[in-house]
Amino acid sequence: MNEDQNYNVAKLVGFASHNEVKYGDRERIYSDIVGNAVRAAFLGISYEVNKDDIKNHGWERREMKLGDIINVVSAEEYKQFLDSLGEEKERIIRYMEQRLNNYKQYQSEVRDFLQQIKQLEDIRGHQAHIAQNVFNVVISGKEYVMRYRPSPGDVGAYMMGALYIDGEEHFEQIVAASVEDGVTIAEKIPGQQLNKLNPDVVENISDEQINQCFDSLLIAWQRGLPMENKSKNIMYDEKSGFGFIDFINSFDYVGDAKQEKSQSDLIQNYFTPMFFNIVNRSASEEDWKPKTREAIENNILSYQRKLAMIDRLRPIALAKLDNKEEAKAQLLERIESDVLFYKKKIEEYSSEEFVSKTLAENNGIKSPQTDDEIEITGW
Repeated sequence: MNEDQNYNVAKLVGFASHNEVKYGDRERIYSDIVGNAVRAAFLGISYEVNKDDIKNHGWERREMKLGDIINVVSAEEYKQFLDSLGEEKERIIRYMEQRLNNYKQYQSEVRDFLQQIKQLEDIRGHQAHIAQNVFNVVISGKEYVMRYRPSPGDVGAYMMGALYIDGEEHFEQIVAASVEDGVTIAEKIPGQQLNKLNPDVVENISDEQINQCFDSLLIAWQRGLPMENKSKNIMYDEKSGFGFIDFINSFDYVGDAKQEKSQSDLIQNYFTPMFFNIVNRSASEEDWKPKTREAIENNILSYQRKLAMIDRLRPIALAKLDNKEEAKAQLLERIESDVLFYKKKIEEYSSEEFVSKTLAENNGIKSPQTDDEIEITGW
């Protein structure tokens, strides 16, 4: 794909990202993305229904028959779409265009790598495999992360998400992409996924790095970055601190007006998930049906470690919420709820009566009845 075509391709990627575009239509758009990018503005996009369309996407159009002509978008409708692009969407299109242009620097080595993994029965067996369709790749001596997303629209969704944090340290930066090959190339965020860290490593995270983490989340919120703050999308490195990966978006969620971001959004989608991801990873997982005293003692230790981590995180996170009283109140409410729960569990497991009853129940031992529990059935 040449650079002259990439601007038109980026516009069509934006159009195809709308939720109203059916999956089958999106697949057909991407099957000839370059040709359709040219045709859309002059002829529109249409196709003749074949057996695969009926087999794979008949559920979207139950009346669809073999040989039918599906009009995805007319030239006039596509022109209306182009005319409706505001400043923000045009910025996204230009960002995608640049990443598509950059791909020529990586194309040869990436295609060689794709040939390797396509020959494998199970790509997880490849030494460069990280997770799902994600791989470490070395290009011109530098390490990158390659996402192989052959499903139509996935590459565009990742580019649209990454734009919102373009150039910001600690966030994954996409440097190149190809909708034809179904790949994005990103600079590698150092470290391990948070969900794979040992509790001792989490316990030793410095206050400075925790500060950096919540500062980064404030930036993400201010920029409107669509984040899925699961622990698998959060990286931690002992030197570099926290990093964030895996952002997606579509044109349906892009507005031209810069609206004030809600404090509830800051807490629900950024601070709270991060706060409790760290808390939960700071201790071993509890045994919810302990059958031994050792298991109960381990549970107590786990709750104590979580309380200690909450004590560390709370002042750091709350300090970031100065002049955001609504956000501060929401976070405190959740923190206090969890603190009460952990303290209650420690209190319960510190009671010999509770422990004996719990162990008996979990081991299938029937507890002896007390006088009050004995039912008198007759004289």
